[in-house]
Amino acid sequence: MLLDLQDDELVLSISSSLATYQKRQFSYYGARQDTEGSFHFKDASAELVNRLIAFCEAEELKIDLTPPVQGLVVKHQSEQSYHQQFISNAGNFKNGKYSKEDYAAHVNFLNKHIQRKLLDHQVKASYHLSLVGNGANFSVPGSGKTTVLLSYYEKLKTMHKVDVLFVVGPPACFGPWRDEFKVVLGRNPNECLLAGGSQTDRKRLYSYPPEGAELFLTTFQTLQNDFGLVKSMLAKDNLRALLVIDEAHYIKQVDGRWANAVLAIAPAAKYRCVLTGTPAPHSYKDLFNLFAFLWQEHSPISDEDHARLEIYEKNHDYERAGKLLAPKLDPLFYRVRKKDLGLMPQHMNVVPLKMRPAEKAIYDVVIGNVRRLTTRDYLKQM
Repeated sequence: MLLDLQDDELVLSISSSLATYQKRQFSYYGARQDTEGSFHFKDASAELVNRLIAFCEAEELKIDLTPPVQGLVVKHQSEQSYHQQFISNAGNFKNGKYSKEDYAAHVNFLNKHIQRKLLDHQVKASYHLSLVGNGANFSVPGSGKTTVLLSYYEKLKTMHKVDVLFVVGPPACFGPWRDEFKVVLGRNPNECLLAGGSQTDRKRLYSYPPEGAELFLTTFQTLQNDFGLVKSMLAKDNLRALLVIDEAHYIKQVDGRWANAVLAIAPAAKYRCVLTGTPAPHSYKDLFNLFAFLWQEHSPISDEDHARLEIYEKNHDYERAGKLLAPKLDPLFYRVRKKDLGLMPQHMNVVPLKMRPAEKAIYDVVIGNVRRLTTRDYLKQM
């Protein structure tokens, strides 16, 4: 058998007959078989190449790789090694092992270039981002996630690694990003708003972004409609972007429309970050999209991990699920908890009062509307 790369597809040519179950396995990997018996895989990734090699070796089927496929595997291994160094450095920092000189240089950069003086936990979170490259901040609300991200953006921009900050989030986050940009970096952002209006108007902005625009803002809904145009814009040579997903728990729905749109534009960004105080509100599976966005084909959560987590959670075996994910994900995110901020839980004495009929009627209307809106918001991602 010969595995080749043709027109962005992996093509497996068969030189001898295969058992039915072997053909089914190739179909399971997403292959279609042509009239000549060759299998075509749209997923032309090194990960799939490795799967095919492992399967053929287990079945004692001889498989040869053409030079393009060999180059794909070598490139993947090189990128994996490169990413692993980032991950190792970030993990060591969280475990207290890091270069004091490098950390002091980062603090010096913040003091020199950042208008707002960062708190100690924000300095550490900012340094962690600079080590991991594509990172997640899962800190509680009020901890300064936006401030941390802006300091990281400024460092990348000063090092000429990015040109713009591209933020995807709910409309309510736009104001804080504008305000924090000015306070943290000491300058008004030259902003480009890509949400709302007609798609025709947005197309002009995608094709000809305003000269000097530095902060791009859009919503999940708009991105769902325009993800192809956004991806093309981010691929421009003068728009090297740090792509940020704010309130990233909105993309937790696996195969949801918002999540798919975010994942589609991810490869066009130079750097990627996610911000949310509730990374896994319902299930460990809520983490899948976050790290697939950050690391794409190098995601630390493999397909095998997905399957095992499905089983663990179905059996309510959350301890084993946590143990599976902890070593893989811990280096990749930073989290500041309430107790780290010195915020003590507030205990209140609740005195139940029975509502009057008119109050009860108003309450029921409000709650009913909230439930309908929440359901509608969820279904939009289906």
